[in-house]
Amino acid sequence: MTVPGFLSVPFLVAESDMYAFVPSRVADVYRSDLDFVVAATPVQHPTLVEAVYWHPSKNDDPALRWIVKLLRTTAERIEFASEAGDVAVCQSTDR
Repeated sequence: MTVPGFLSVPFLVAESDMYAFVPSRVADVYRSDLDFVVAATPVQHPTLVEAVYWHPSKNDDPALRWIVKLLRTTAERIEFASEAGDVAVCQSTDR
């Protein structure tokens, strides 16, 4: 199954017999509200790379510079890329 983003994954897993690899930050957000188990992954996972692209004619656009700076600052602060797929979530066995 393919989903457009990580945020829907815990909901799908909690209501099925599926499992998934997600960033621990995503699992932590929903852990107390949904019925699933979180476990460390025993395998190496790929690094998640996020990118922003724009047309070169917009290089001097102040709004673009502002949003790129905001995204870069936020990404550096949370270090999201280094945690992609670092935990697995699966349906709780306590049902």
